[in-house]
Amino acid sequence: MKRIKKSRLLKSFNIAITGIFSTIKSERNMKIHIITALLVLVLSFFFKLTQSEFLFIALAVALVFITEILNTSIEKLGDAITKEHNEIIKIAKDISSGAVLVASLFAILVGIVVFHKEAQSEMEVFISILSRSPLYLMLLALSITVIAVIVIKKITNKGTHLKGGFPSGHSALAFCVATGIAIISKNIYVAILSLLIASMVAESRIETKVHSFLEVIFGALLGISIALVVFKLVEVFI
Repeated sequence: MKRIKKSRLLKSFNIAITGIFSTIKSERNMKIHIITALLVLVLSFFFKLTQSEFLFIALAVALVFITEILNTSIEKLGDAITKEHNEIIKIAKDISSGAVLVASLFAILVGIVVFHKEAQSEMEVFISILSRSPLYLMLLALSITVIAVIVIKKITNKGTHLKGGFPSGHSALAFCVATGIAIISKNIYVAILSLLIASMVAESRIETKVHSFLEVIFGALLGISIALVVFKLVEVFI
């Protein structure tokens, strides 16, 4: 008798797990929820959350998962009844989607309330580190410049990520570094020398016919702008 009950219990678990995996496989939103939940849980270990705060986070995550699973089951059931348009089935699907939205908004609210104070404290520490070390600022500016160049090249669909296209990545990085050096040194002669070296890098891209004059100019302006924004923003916040 006990074996039969145990067998039924295991079968119930297997069915439930199969249902969860079916939702994950068929629903793109469920994959997004899982990735988001994992990121939130990882953040929870880095922030000093109380037991109650962690439970609220877990509750919010579970609520989103539950509503998404129920939403999927209603959608599948509606599709099984008929593939044709049915106003009642449509309303049922809309209501279940609304439940997912409410759960998601609740999860966002919980995340903001729980992480706000800790995130603010961590950001203050981060800015403090940046303000004491120009190297961090330079690396941050260069990282943003690389990302910006890749994104713009992707949008314009010209050249590869590392060669050619709009804008000139070499020019952007060279002028980003030159601008950072000029700001850090606060010396007119060092600034002029840095900009001259950056100009030579940009000129070489035109000479080798890898980039046009416009691509080089845009790259230079992009690098200068990002460096100025990064260094000046930190000054404002500190």
